[in-house]
Amino acid sequence: MRAPLHQSGFSLVELLVAVLAATVLVLAAGAMIWHSQVALHRLTDVVDVHRDMRASMDVLARMTRPGTNFTFTTGLVYTVTYTNRAPARVYASGSNLFYDVNTAVAGPDVQLVYGTLKQFNVVLLTNQALVTLVLESPLDRMSNRVTLLRRN
Repeated sequence: MRAPLHQSGFSLVELLVAVLAATVLVLAAGAMIWHSQVALHRLTDVVDVHRDMRASMDVLARMTRPGTNFTFTTGLVYTVTYTNRAPARVYASGSNLFYDVNTAVAGPDVQLVYGTLKQFNVVLLTNQALVTLVLESPLDRMSNRVTLLRRN
């Protein structure tokens, strides 16, 4: 009688089961990474809209408070004049909103809203300005209506 042969290694079935399990794990990890990237892109769009709204309202409030006179033209240009410095203005151009710190000097304007502007409107009263700003991206819509009072 012969001694049984001891063979080491995996059978073909064991190897196929291991490859199948590894494939399922890699596909699951890939799906998680893909969904994370999609979520990151969506979150970035939403954060951009909120950032632009916050920056725009901050600039509008800071430029209105010390102003002595307001104007808002049909070309969506809001201008504030001051007693001790050159006028400043915020204006819409397409779906962007820009801030011109000093209208007396040519220079680059600060872009407040990047491609998400839907509505910009200012209603002028005696010592205040009622500002309506609506921003919209494919995933988020944000609107804000505030009354800005001047101090002078």
